[in-house]
Amino acid sequence: MNRINGICRNFLWGGKDSYYRAPAVSWDRCCIPKKEGGLGIKDPKTWNKALFGKYVWWIASKKDHLWVKWINHVYMKGTHWTSYSPPHDCSWSWKKIAHTMETFKAAYVSDNWLGTSANYTPKEGYIWLRPSPPQVRWWKICWNTLNIPKSAFIFWAASLGRLLTRDRMLRMGFSQGVNCYICDEVLEDHPHLFYKCHFSNCCIQLLHQQLDIRLDPTDLVNWYNRGRKYSLLIRKVVVACHVMLTYLIWHTRNKARVHHQVPYPTLKRDSQQVTIVRVVIECLKFLEDQGNKIAFITVNVNLKLSRVFF
Repeated sequence: MNRINGICRNFLWGGKDSYYRAPAVSWDRCCIPKKEGGLGIKDPKTWNKALFGKYVWWIASKKDHLWVKWINHVYMKGTHWTSYSPPHDCSWSWKKIAHTMETFKAAYVSDNWLGTSANYTPKEGYIWLRPSPPQVRWWKICWNTLNIPKSAFIFWAASLGRLLTRDRMLRMGFSQGVNCYICDEVLEDHPHLFYKCHFSNCCIQLLHQQLDIRLDPTDLVNWYNRGRKYSLLIRKVVVACHVMLTYLIWHTRNKARVHHQVPYPTLKRDSQQVTIVRVVIECLKFLEDQGNKIAFITVNVNLKLSRVFF
């Protein structure tokens, strides 16, 4: 199972079964739900243990099953399952099940799953086994249905503060400089790169000019949740553009690191790069179905950002 976990982790970060760099985000963090700041990937090792938990449930509930009767006759021999220790000469599979019983002891009260009359399911067991950090406030913005996946992934890593900026590289001992690759003025960290850098400010102003909206980008979460002045569709369009902007700033930063050149932020309609096709299609379909002429005109003006490049 460790090997399967390794292959899944390597494919996520490298696109193949072998990846020799330290991943930006731990595998445990990737395997928690999106609401809690993860990617919602199901951890194969934990899921396998949750499946083994089904056997523990059968034994604890004394299920009328031939396999359970055989286990009680050959191995348990009247011993309660919470105090049972497997013999040294038993099979490998039974040792694994007995080890899983040790793991699940805390979840059983009077031989009942979580002290209730509910039946055990692998899904419930997986939820019980995995860590449960608090819900993050930005998950709806990151996983907005209008976002392009690669932009959402970069926004997710940036929201966790896990992109390889120069301040993090310095702490790892890999960076010989600390100044921002774009402006070369102050320490490059996440807040500076995406909000305080002169280049980022120009990009944000350009974005808001095209959207005809006033918004503090550092307060995007509150605006999205409380911005009742705009419909949900308009808010989704706006946050999708901000998520795309995060990706473009990071992409520009990496180009500046390699080529030592920073283009001036502009908007050209004839560019074929970074087209927000999903935003355009879903917005226009929705508005056409609703017949909302005013909203159609508003979003049609806003969608000048459907083709953006720096």
